[in-house]
Amino acid sequence: MGRDLLTALTAVLAVSYGFVFLPALYGQVGAPFEGLVAACLIVSALGTLLVSYLSAPMLVAPSLAVSLWLVYIPLLSRGMSWQQLLLIFLASSLFSFLLSIFTRGKDFLAGIPPCISMGLRAGVGLLLLFAGLSLGGLLVIDPITLLALGDLKNPLAMDSLLGVILLVALRAGRVQGAVPLAMLFVALYSLAEGFWIIPAAPFSLPEGLDRTSFQFLLATGWETIPFGDAVNLFFFLLLFLLLEVRGSQEALCSEAGPEARRRGRRALYGVSFLGALLGAPPLSFALETAAAKSLGLSRRAGMLAAGLMLLLLFLTPTLRDLASFPAMLVPGLVGGALALLERVRFTGLDFPEGVTAGLLLLLLPLTRNIALSLGVGLLAFASLKILAGKQGEVPRVLRLLAAASLLYAVYGYWSLLL
Repeated sequence: MGRDLLTALTAVLAVSYGFVFLPALYGQVGAPFEGLVAACLIVSALGTLLVSYLSAPMLVAPSLAVSLWLVYIPLLSRGMSWQQLLLIFLASSLFSFLLSIFTRGKDFLAGIPPCISMGLRAGVGLLLLFAGLSLGGLLVIDPITLLALGDLKNPLAMDSLLGVILLVALRAGRVQGAVPLAMLFVALYSLAEGFWIIPAAPFSLPEGLDRTSFQFLLATGWETIPFGDAVNLFFFLLLFLLLEVRGSQEALCSEAGPEARRRGRRALYGVSFLGALLGAPPLSFALETAAAKSLGLSRRAGMLAAGLMLLLLFLTPTLRDLASFPAMLVPGLVGGALALLERVRFTGLDFPEGVTAGLLLLLLPLTRNIALSLGVGLLAFASLKILAGKQGEVPRVLRLLAAASLLYAVYGYWSLLL
């Protein structure tokens, strides 16, 4: 019991940065911080509990990559409201759940070539890496070179750098729990410096769900969003979530059989649907599961982790203060990026496959736009394979996906795609 509790505690600390980062991120577009914290913690705990019981012990948490894309492109750049986005979350989660019941999702995704799935994984890893370094002030936009190193005289940049150095050193030494240890060090160090304070009332009862639940019913302004743009966003969100969930499950849960994996995905999609009703972003299997598994993540430890997530509901005031000085979050984002990148293997690629993977690696971190990157990758793979006389290597499902991407380009539905 003691070992399971320690494993569960380490696992929850490893994913805790997302429960601070995501509410603060969506707060930029008006979503209430307290409500997002409550919604994310409730559905993550429920998802972790159900997946651990029905399939194999795994952590469930909102997808950081999806949220970065959605906040910076459809919401901030294109003016959608977070309430409108919730309806698209709801539709994509429901469709994913129905696909997991009525179709054989394995056959559907079997047509996606490894160069695209691996390119997505590597590109998302670089996206999280750049996002973490930018959040900590270690990378800044430069009008000449695009990116430049930040000013280390800035306390945020210096504390973030210390956290990244400690994280890399701990991972190099194969220390278990490197991410939560680095985050804890930065949190305590910045607390001692006075850059954030523990609030006078660090605990509170959960609140805010009344301001996030069913808010898609109150969404207005749909007349300003072209129907094709909404369909485009739904299509690419659905496709990426299917790929991300399956890819992360196969990487983190190789010991489970096919039927157990199907149950796990079905439970995840069902809880994602519930999360959309409560106002939470789409869920995925957390990469931090790998660190917990190295400590011996058992089914009981997974259920304990779900309980500990619910206890974080009472720490919302402290989480809000932590978000005001985000240096602690940087090791979490960088650790998530490294966990993705170390699982990438590019071997035996021909020219079309290499170009496709390279485009994903280039576009994802630079544009933060999963839809644009995935659409270009699909088009590049299909067209280059056909030009190379290898039409037989382009599966039917891939041709349909590439054709859908091309139609959006031809008919001008680029306001959300770009």
